[in-house]
Amino acid sequence: MSSGFQAAVAGGGTVGLACALLLARRCGWKVALAERAPPREGEAREPQRALTLSPGACELLQECGIPRECGIPREGRRPGPHEGGKPSLQGTPLQAGHPAHREGETLSLSDPPRLHAFSRMVVWRGEGGPAPGTSICFDAAELGARALGYVTREAPLRRALWVLAEECPGIRLYPGAALAQLRIGEDCGYLELEDGSEIAAELLIGADGANSRLRSALGVAFDSRGYGQTGLVCEADSSESAGNTAWQRFVGGSTLALLPLGPGRMSIVWSMPDGRARRLLEDGANGFEAALNEASAAVAGDLALATPIASFPLTRGSASTSSGERYALIGEAARNVHPLAGQGLNLGLGDAEALARVCRDRGDALIGDARVLARFSRERARYGEEMSFGIHAINAAFEGPAADIAALALCAANRIPPLKRQLAARAMR
Repeated sequence: MSSGFQAAVAGGGTVGLACALLLARRCGWKVALAERAPPREGEAREPQRALTLSPGACELLQECGIPRECGIPREGRRPGPHEGGKPSLQGTPLQAGHPAHREGETLSLSDPPRLHAFSRMVVWRGEGGPAPGTSICFDAAELGARALGYVTREAPLRRALWVLAEECPGIRLYPGAALAQLRIGEDCGYLELEDGSEIAAELLIGADGANSRLRSALGVAFDSRGYGQTGLVCEADSSESAGNTAWQRFVGGSTLALLPLGPGRMSIVWSMPDGRARRLLEDGANGFEAALNEASAAVAGDLALATPIASFPLTRGSASTSSGERYALIGEAARNVHPLAGQGLNLGLGDAEALARVCRDRGDALIGDARVLARFSRERARYGEEMSFGIHAINAAFEGPAADIAALALCAANRIPPLKRQLAARAMR
């Protein structure tokens, strides 16, 4: 049995790792983190998601230890009071006996994360390419910002955070074992893992995704509803330089996003009705590529499929509560949203920041006090519900019978600079 932890995090994805690092750095806590499937060599070469990060989320990653050399913007850094020395991101082979060691494998940052900035975003609806009357353009220069957002691949970012957590003296990793049982005692909570380990901590944090075992073990209800849509994700080579522009088009009941991943490479996120997605996948690579080029209207040049296509059902859901005595839920364990605005990870990182801030500023209250955690829950519920409702409303407007009216509203916003600035500022938080 391990004891003496102030917090235990179930889930070692990007959000869970960021939360553990923030709690260790800002609060000076000892943190345990359990993850069934830790990063492994070679996964960066497999199909994976591209992530869209707001400037605010990038600042948070820098506080976690991701260096500017990866593309993190220079302005606005807010280091934590318990940061200590800067961990190395070079990575070294793990030695036998190390808690994260697995036989025959080493873990290193041979493929560090790269963040690709975009300073323009063009959104349009209807036939053909973007044109006056059918589109809206957001420009970082109009907001006095360096960039509207950043795009990166999921696996290298998660691996970088994992190495930082390994090297952080306040964090102990428990890789390779999933949560089996949970119980809440008078003085602390207990995570019992499938490998027989038990972690005792004053605060239990669920960061283990939409199918959270920790949330289920607590008996917290999760209301989830499907959109009847499927998300298709891949990368494509472009005949033109990807530049610094992101594109999004609403057409034919689908939403297509083209996100720059570097010179000549775009990340594709295409959501559409389930039936059409099945037909496109059945058409194979050539059929998909032809449909993609038609839908993109050549805004990024000719597109050639560069990776396999991944697909996933689109849902919208939220937990009935995100905190209680000795527990808190963050990321997709607390809520999930439609990917059309690219805000899922930003919401999760915002949860991690808010939880670390509330814990640091708790005063004389005990760690895990439900009244303290309720402040975190209320703050994130307001923001999460606002963002989720806004994304849901946009999707419903552009995909439903009111699509023509929504297009008119889009064009009207383009002619009202204060409104356009407000929309962009919300997404950049």
